[in-house]
Amino acid sequence: MSDRPEVSVVVPMFNEEENVEATVERLKGALEPLKCAYEIVLVNDGSTDSTHAVAQAVSEREPNVSFVSYPINRGRGKAMRTGFARASGNLVCTTEADLSWGQDIIVRMVTELRRSPDADIVVASPHMPGGAYEDVPWLRTVASGIGNQILRMALSPSLTMMTGMTRAYRRHVLESMELESDGKEIHVEILSKALALDYTVKEIPAVLSWRGKKGTSKFRFRQIASSHLLLTFFERPMMLFGALGFLMLLLGFVFGVDVAVLRFTGRLTAGRPLITLVALLVIGGIQVLSFGLIGTQIAALRRASVKIQRQNRELASQLSRLGLAAGQEGGEPR
Repeated sequence: MSDRPEVSVVVPMFNEEENVEATVERLKGALEPLKCAYEIVLVNDGSTDSTHAVAQAVSEREPNVSFVSYPINRGRGKAMRTGFARASGNLVCTTEADLSWGQDIIVRMVTELRRSPDADIVVASPHMPGGAYEDVPWLRTVASGIGNQILRMALSPSLTMMTGMTRAYRRHVLESMELESDGKEIHVEILSKALALDYTVKEIPAVLSWRGKKGTSKFRFRQIASSHLLLTFFERPMMLFGALGFLMLLLGFVFGVDVAVLRFTGRLTAGRPLITLVALLVIGGIQVLSFGLIGTQIAALRRASVKIQRQNRELASQLSRLGLAAGQEGGEPR
């Protein structure tokens, strides 16, 4: 195995004792035909079953498998960030521990990055032509469809899958970002920052299948729905404030026309609550729109800060390499 593998596959695991060995074997079978050095990074996210013991045993006997673990469940985002820090490949893939997207999707994503030098990230999507869901509970399918449609309006209408973990990244993409999320919102965080940094994201069709699925689902509809709405709000505050502000102004205009008609027909009585309501709607609508404009400026500043973070990380990396080179030239102190 070379000093740096071409492909790293990061697999977050929480209570996946039934899947560990089968997942590793299936990934090995898929990666071998690529004819390149690879590694599989298993991340135990504080499992309460035997995942730690099984994964550790597999890593001890398999030279291409590494294992990292911590005792308390912190969420998928924490597991992915831990796996990214451990992974050393030039191409870094992430996928579900039960391989519900299949093991061949890794090969397809790597192949897409190999033949598309302009692509920085490849995303597996069941929402584009050729993709599908198989034996997935209807609630999860509907929630995924609606959630991704909302996120498309906030991030990029050209992408169909914002929330999936099964992706492939060029190493420099991950190294350029300061990732913070501990939960599943990390998928949207990565795409948001990647788009802010002008990276190119490509999608390939994929099938998400729960046929023969082992273990219990970690899907939580209410938690995921609320996080998606919050992320959409932070990315495009005018979607909320603009809609609410325009609605208030529209209602103020309609009621204002009614007040004007009553005034000119002589039927308007002094102190009528409708006059106060019109004033509140108009003033409130203007204020809400102002909040939206301020929020839009804050979102723009946040995207600019992402670019500054990348520049800082690149500078730190360059200084580190210069320091290492200087140390090597000067030799070890006696």
